[in-house]
Amino acid sequence: MIDQRRNTVNRSELLSSVKARFHTFVLNGESDDLSAYVDNALGTYQDLAGHVETIFVSVVANNGGISQISVPSDFLARVAVKDANSRFVPSTYDRSKKALVLTGSYRLPLTLQYLVKLRGIADDYEIPAEIVGPLQDYLEVLLAISNNERRRQVFLAGGLDVSDIPTEDVSYSRKVDMEQKMKSQRSALPMVTI
Repeated sequence: MIDQRRNTVNRSELLSSVKARFHTFVLNGESDDLSAYVDNALGTYQDLAGHVETIFVSVVANNGGISQISVPSDFLARVAVKDANSRFVPSTYDRSKKALVLTGSYRLPLTLQYLVKLRGIADDYEIPAEIVGPLQDYLEVLLAISNNERRRQVFLAGGLDVSDIPTEDVSYSRKVDMEQKMKSQRSALPMVTI
C-alpha cells in the first residue's frame, strides 16, 4: 500500500499496487519473474521521460585544491549546478570518485539538478511520488499483455469464451500509446546561459 505520508513507493509496493488493479491476475509463481516487468517499466520510463531531482549542497569537499560534490546513489547525469546567486557552476563528472568536480567560482549553497537513475534500483529505493502514477499505468500495460495471453490459454483449454479478453494487438497498441505519452511528458531540462 502507498504510504500517504511519504507519497513514495518501493519496487514491491509498486508491483503490489498494480497487481491489485487486475480483476483476474494469473501471472503468479516462480516461472513468472514479475520483477523483470518492474525493471522494464522503470528502464523505459528513464529512457523516454526521465525524472529530474533537485538537491541543495551546503558543504563542498576540497581535495587537493579541487572542489567536488559527492553525487547521490541514484545519480544518472548532471542537469545543472547553480550557486546561491543562481549562476551556472561549470562541473564535470568524475566517475571514479562518483563526484562532480567544480571548475568555476561559486557561492554556497549550491543547487544540483540531476537525472535520476531508475534502471537497476535497489528493492528498498523510494520511487519519487511524481512518477508513481505513470509508472503504475505503464507497468499495468506490461503485465496485462502477458496476463491476457495466459488467461486466453487457460480459457481456451477449458473451452470457455475468450471474446472479452483483449487481443495481443489491442494490448500492444495500448503499450505504444503509453510510451508516446511518456515521451510527451519528458522531463524538461533547464536552459543554461553562460
